[in-house]
Amino acid sequence: MNSYDAWNPPSPGPYPAQAAPQPPAGPQPPVAQGPYPGGCAPYPGYALPYPYPAQPAAVPRPASFQPKRRDPRKHGARMALNQTAAIVLVQTLLGLLLQLVVLAICWGASLSLDLLTDSFAMVLLTTALSPLATGLPALGWLLISKPDWNQVLRFERVGFFSSLLWVFAGLGLSLAGNYPAMLVDALLNRLGAKEPFQTLGQGDSWVNLAVEFFGVAILVPLVEEFAFRGAIFSTLEKYGGGFAIVGSALIFGMAHLNPSSVVFASIAGLGMALVYAKTRNLWLTVAIHALNNGIAVVGSYSGLLGLSDGGKSLFEALLMIIPVALGTVSFMILLVIGHRKKQAAQRQPQPQPQLPPPALAPMRGGEAAVCLLSAPLLWGLFVLCLAQALILFL
Repeated sequence: MNSYDAWNPPSPGPYPAQAAPQPPAGPQPPVAQGPYPGGCAPYPGYALPYPYPAQPAAVPRPASFQPKRRDPRKHGARMALNQTAAIVLVQTLLGLLLQLVVLAICWGASLSLDLLTDSFAMVLLTTALSPLATGLPALGWLLISKPDWNQVLRFERVGFFSSLLWVFAGLGLSLAGNYPAMLVDALLNRLGAKEPFQTLGQGDSWVNLAVEFFGVAILVPLVEEFAFRGAIFSTLEKYGGGFAIVGSALIFGMAHLNPSSVVFASIAGLGMALVYAKTRNLWLTVAIHALNNGIAVVGSYSGLLGLSDGGKSLFEALLMIIPVALGTVSFMILLVIGHRKKQAAQRQPQPQPQLPPPALAPMRGGEAAVCLLSAPLLWGLFVLCLAQALILFL
């Protein structure tokens, strides 16, 4: 007590001093948990006269109401299919536009050149316009997407003997596609369809043969392999090798529009895409494509050889049978070589290089099929092929 308290004691007041309340003896009631963090009561020793209602537990949301996450692989694969199908649609429209421009120029200049009846003029027109219509859209897409050109155009080293085996195997599979294409053609003819208009193989001179061989068997394979096995295959390959092989083959087939050509080109595209996926050498697919087209051109000009009807039929049959037989033998040899390499690797395992994991896991067969069936522009190509088939019945 200080000096001030000693000289000024507190007054007693009108009421007697009350003692502080003491908690009753025995067990104490639980302190109610208030709405404060940590369940604090207003002050120690005070119990609320009523219990504070507890917060209800969070109810889990049913699985049917869970937000669906978009699979980046399937979404990206569908986008890639739409983009590559758009390339083919632009190729088709550009080819038609270029033909109309040439016809308009010939008509406006009053040229005495009838492209519909002059076979040599038609060969020149097709040889000049087909590579432009095929290559320009693919080149434009690559310039827009800015990919790694070393991944688009690949020319890995392959041994000479292995190259021959792969070329013969791919050529044999490509030419084998002629047989189901013939069945489709025969079925359409039985149903009353007309023969599709042929712009090539209609000439009757060696000059026509030389010009058509240069355009169809040399120039077209270079441009189409750049477009389909280069730009289109590399765009689809990031979602799986099998997906890229099947997808690029279907797009390559539907780019030919006519029903029998679609069947043949799809099988041929499957063989060339398989060879490119195994060898990573675009020159091998160019060689397969060139040999396939060259055989077709030479067979269509077999009349220049002066053979009889029987000799002509035998010559055309040998052009098909010999490459298919060589392709079958080559494919079997490749299977044996691959099996022996696998056994040797199992006996003496070699350290594998540490490669970075892929950005996206490759899709399985069912997922790839769903993506192929759900790409709208791919269905647009199919509708265009169907319209071309219906025109044959008009």
